[in-house]
Amino acid sequence: MKVSLVCIILFLGAGLAIINFHEDVNIENSFKTFHYLITGEFSERPLLLQISYSIGIGVGMITFFNHVFKKKWKKEPSPLDVEMYFYQKNIDEYIIDNAKQNSGSKSKKE
Repeated sequence: MKVSLVCIILFLGAGLAIINFHEDVNIENSFKTFHYLITGEFSERPLLLQISYSIGIGVGMITFFNHVFKKKWKKEPSPLDVEMYFYQKNIDEYIIDNAKQNSGSKSKKE
C-alpha cells in the first residue's frame, strides 16, 4: 500500500515537472512553428508532433533508467543506482565525521 502511494505521488510529481517545463519553454508554440516549417500549413493542434513527442518521452525514460525489463541492455549502473551510491557514501561520511566530532568534544571536556 505504501509503495503504491509513493509510486502515485512520484508519477504525479514527474508529470507536473514535465508540464511546468513545457510551459516555461512554450512547447505548444514550438510545435505549431515546427509544424508550419515542415508542412507550410498552420495547425492549431499539431497532433502528430504532440503524440510522437509524448511517446518519445516515455521510451526515452525507459531507455535511460533501464529498469523496466528484467534483462538489462547494458552492464553499467543506471543513473538512479549512481545517485543511490553517492547518497549512501555521503551518509557514511557524515556518520564518520559526526562520530569524530563527538569523540573530540568529549575528550576536550575531560
